[in-house]
Amino acid sequence: AEVAAAAESLRPRTPDVSGLAAAECIAPARTAWLVGGATTVGRTTWVVLTNADAVDAVVDLALWGENGPIEALGTTGIIVAPGEQRIVPLAGLAVDEPSPVVRVTSSGGSVAATLQTSIVRGLDPDGVSVITPIAAPSTSHVIPALPVIGLETALERFSVDGGADALTAVRMLAPGDTPAEVTVTLVPQQGGLGLSTQATLDPGVVLDLPFTELADGEYAVVVEASQPIVVAGRTSVASAAAGTGAADGAAPADVEWFSPAAALAAGSEAVVAVAPVPGGVTAAVHLFAPAGAEVELDGVAVSVPPGAVVVVPAASDAGLRIRTTGALHVSVTYRGDGLLAGSRAAPPPAASGAVLVLPN
Repeated sequence: AEVAAAAESLRPRTPDVSGLAAAECIAPARTAWLVGGATTVGRTTWVVLTNADAVDAVVDLALWGENGPIEALGTTGIIVAPGEQRIVPLAGLAVDEPSPVVRVTSSGGSVAATLQTSIVRGLDPDGVSVITPIAAPSTSHVIPALPVIGLETALERFSVDGGADALTAVRMLAPGDTPAEVTVTLVPQQGGLGLSTQATLDPGVVLDLPFTELADGEYAVVVEASQPIVVAGRTSVASAAAGTGAADGAAPADVEWFSPAAALAAGSEAVVAVAPVPGGVTAAVHLFAPAGAEVELDGVAVSVPPGAVVVVPAASDAGLRIRTTGALHVSVTYRGDGLLAGSRAAPPPAASGAVLVLPN
């Protein structure tokens, strides 16, 4: 009857992969939306499908990109055996795609679906990320954490290949048949009006909306749309130290994708897991309550004003119990010199209701 949560992190340092990645453990589902990554030169993205059920899962993938829906062989009838994992290279399905979005649909068993991405610029590995899914398109999304750290340094470091991943951006897709009018608001830590941008999403066409003039700081992202959409945020960081960022770990750089976090309901209690991290990396909990909330975070009272981001330092490799008086979106960030990662807090699963079985 207890709520539970778990999170993991990894810090690879090889000639091909370097950076910091973290993710919350997720419940298997029949449908998942994965927003992030790329398959352009130097970018590797994998669709990871894990079946913890006792029966085969038969998985279909639907793909969208910057030019609309993507048709590809090998996207249907992917069998994931019980207790097994299938890893599908996205580049084999969406070639040279800068802005992919993937819908995962499973029959038979449920699967836990994630994206794993990595970047190599020239000869230097420059970032790794694990992207966890969105359950379904919605007209409203909140990303509680989108930190902007040393943007000018990142732009300079990433200029070796055009800097396509350096700018903070929000990726969006309206998968239906109707255009979506969207308002994206970046809310700063101190609150206030923030930076608001409007855009029109053509149906089935992925849009990466960059923010070119953005001061360093802690932000939350609020997205409101006239039609159901899926979204994710991207930000980057680079060390100011001299070096190449190769396997010796000098001058690392990183790119992280942040998925929206579902709201913890008013009056509810949840647990957030803070992943273990290597030395030199710190963790912080990001709280965003659209209408404000009084929050108890592991016994410590925290007041979250309406429309403001509150960032609370946290110990790593720990579990935190959260109680809230208002709807609350929660993420955790992990950061070091040229390193950045994030995970989310999920609402407790709803209790299963009784099932009535009628005779024929």
